[in-house]
Amino acid sequence: MNRRLLALAIAGSTLATTAAATPYAPFDVRAAGMGGTGVASAKSASAALFNPAMLSAQVEGDRFQFVLGAGATVADEDKIFDQVDGLQPAINDLNTLIQSPGVFNLRFQIDRQYVNGDAELAAMSTVATSTADIATRLARLSSDSLVAGFGTGLGFGVPGPKLGVGVFITGSANVVTTPTVAATDTGMLERFAAVLGDGIVTTDELTNNLDILLPVLADPSQVELSDFNPQSQVNGLAIALMEYGVSFSHRYDLANTGTLSVGITPKLVNVTTYDYTQGVETFQDSEIDQLEKTEDAFDIDLGAVYKPTPESAWQYGVVIKHLIGGDFTTNPNAVGVGAPNSPDTIAVEPQLRIGAARMTERTTLAVDLDVTENAGVSPGTATQFLALGAEYDLKFLQLRGGYRANLASSDVSDVATVGLGLGPVDVSAVVSDGSVGAYLQLGFGW
Repeated sequence: MNRRLLALAIAGSTLATTAAATPYAPFDVRAAGMGGTGVASAKSASAALFNPAMLSAQVEGDRFQFVLGAGATVADEDKIFDQVDGLQPAINDLNTLIQSPGVFNLRFQIDRQYVNGDAELAAMSTVATSTADIATRLARLSSDSLVAGFGTGLGFGVPGPKLGVGVFITGSANVVTTPTVAATDTGMLERFAAVLGDGIVTTDELTNNLDILLPVLADPSQVELSDFNPQSQVNGLAIALMEYGVSFSHRYDLANTGTLSVGITPKLVNVTTYDYTQGVETFQDSEIDQLEKTEDAFDIDLGAVYKPTPESAWQYGVVIKHLIGGDFTTNPNAVGVGAPNSPDTIAVEPQLRIGAARMTERTTLAVDLDVTENAGVSPGTATQFLALGAEYDLKFLQLRGGYRANLASSDVSDVATVGLGLGPVDVSAVVSDGSVGAYLQLGFGW
């Protein structure tokens, strides 16, 4: 019982459920510490990720830059960790009670009436209460989601007003865990609780309920809760997105009206998906690789940055990412739980974001806004971010902070961000009630 209920509670923790699209989330550790801003404030090495036009809109003194970084986030909006933490001791306590010698072992002899003494009646009542509580907890856990994101990036940029050039390789993966608990599983546990609730198990009660308690009985003279055979499933879909791009930019001097920088990024997009459904009793993570499907596509990013005057500390940006976009279907399977499920469609859709930044020798203030709402990697994870960021540069040390609010109606919560730059090393962290993340990046320039 202990093994099977724990499997039922946590087996989904390595896989995902469904996906609809990719969120706007370029990977850059400096930007991560500043709320995710970058459309009008990205540095040379990361300009191609946020807005290719930034390669020709750098402030005086910016130069060639190279960065290499990685990071991860976990969003537990439904408190799955807390729910599993509550389930484990409940299951362990019930398992210990069931296995207590001389008290109650859930083995019934149906050829005679089985009546317990006072101690056994109390134990039976406790077992009934605990079993009903576990059934309730499992039902509450069903269809909740745990979202994990991973990112890595390598890029360099050579800024210039006439020709700015950037190159990048970036990867991101999104995994959504959603255990699906079958109603037959919780119903069976509830039936055990009902049969045991009065503390007296009679031949009639067992005869009337055996077909509900246990779908298949090889020997009806011995009934054990350990015969419980969960029908719940692990449903999974993970998305890995790799981008390989080269950016070009140019700045135009507008007569008495400032400057306009424009940029373009042709890129190759590689989408890899894993679509998986399996019963919790037959779950084998070694089989996931067999369900991999990879597709390639060509895409384009376009961007522009406007600066009112050469002396102005303000500049304003706009970018369209994934201008072409495309749909990618998965290769699903349903091992051990019937016929394969239908393919999921992963949509890489155009994303429009605007931004503004005020940059001086020591400070940067930035704000970005998603004009489009971006469907997330699972139902309830749509995003439309309003991001605020700030940086104070002490030359040898950069202090960063930010806030990212989600304007879309979804379960994705707002987050606060902090970051630190120390020489060639940048670190950032993302914190909220339902999310936590950390990033590390190494860079240099001249």
